[in-house]
Amino acid sequence: MGGYWNYYHDDYDWDDSREPCRSDPQMTLEELQKAGSSEEEARKYVDSGYVYNDTSGTIIDRYYGGLLLSTDLRTRFEIGEFGKWPAWLNNRVWVKAAASWADVYRIAEEAASKTRKRLLFRGQGRHYLINRAAPNPWFLVDGIGEISLVPSLWRKMLSRFTNKFPSFQGLSLLEWSLILYNGFDLEDIKRRHQEKVDKEGWGEMSLVAEATAMEECDDPVLAEFGKFRLDLLMGMEHNLATLLATLLQHYGLLSPVLDLTSSLEVARFFATHKFEKTEAGCSYEFNGTNGRQAVIYVLREEHREMQAHESQDPILKKLKPLRPQRQHCVVSTSSAYALNLPADFLEGVILLDFDDASSGCEYGTHCLLPDESEDRFLDALKKTRSTKDRITCFGKQSESPLSPSRFT
Repeated sequence: MGGYWNYYHDDYDWDDSREPCRSDPQMTLEELQKAGSSEEEARKYVDSGYVYNDTSGTIIDRYYGGLLLSTDLRTRFEIGEFGKWPAWLNNRVWVKAAASWADVYRIAEEAASKTRKRLLFRGQGRHYLINRAAPNPWFLVDGIGEISLVPSLWRKMLSRFTNKFPSFQGLSLLEWSLILYNGFDLEDIKRRHQEKVDKEGWGEMSLVAEATAMEECDDPVLAEFGKFRLDLLMGMEHNLATLLATLLQHYGLLSPVLDLTSSLEVARFFATHKFEKTEAGCSYEFNGTNGRQAVIYVLREEHREMQAHESQDPILKKLKPLRPQRQHCVVSTSSAYALNLPADFLEGVILLDFDDASSGCEYGTHCLLPDESEDRFLDALKKTRSTKDRITCFGKQSESPLSPSRFT
């Protein structure tokens, strides 16, 4: 099967030949030299992800800039101004070492008091950096470097290709239907539908016409299913595609979005638990502060580039995905021309400069990563023939029971 599942093939070429806007490395090289760069400098910039946009005549840092025509002197530049970094340039991201969890909460509270925007968090067992010959000085964090918050999809691409610019291709409407229809008793739906065919002469119809007929019929079960089908059909052309793409990320599949959380406790869990693959499946095991390497990133919420999990969306009301709800998930978007966009919203870094012998975390694995016996959406993913053989990270989770009060 092709489409989305191509991303999992080790020999996938990340085809971008049909993209309307595709950068030409040779053109970038030539334009930089015309603007005054030496050939050595120009090659360094090209290899580092700076690309020439021949429509606007600008240089874009593809890790942050986006395919826009405007300039901002940080991520998109008039070619004659590129590389002329101001002497006063000072990265605004703060770095603070915490000597205890009490310190962590105090630092977060102080940060929240200094901004009108909601703060979001991401916990990791260590830093990951963008290693390129020509880093963007606007994003160099003192004492750390250029922090990578590149989503999983682009990390997979960059491990093989650095000059590809594909758009994200998610699951097809058919594949999502196979998953989401698990919220209904399809055998009962088929029986009721056949009764309408036999008694009322329903004939061959288009998908939209059939769904409309169902929604408008006097059978409440068919009417509900018909409305659901219409919501799915219409939504895939608009906002629903983005919402469904975020679910891939929440359940461990490749996606162009990055998981963040509005809960510092959730970030604490992911900072102190190590993801492991075993023969029995995947699990998160407590790892403390990983030899004082663990960090919690603090980001400001940007509604234009982020999306909170919408548990009330009618498409999800039957299956109700639990993982994004319990993890208080907010996702940050990205693109082939803004690979590391989440890092543009970074406010600060909390270094966990202390040892942590016991979790003491409000949340545990069983709560944040419920298995299919509890999470109906995960169960539907595993039952769907088109996806079950490709989903490898939904094995038995290590137990960490919580009292019912944790869920209220």
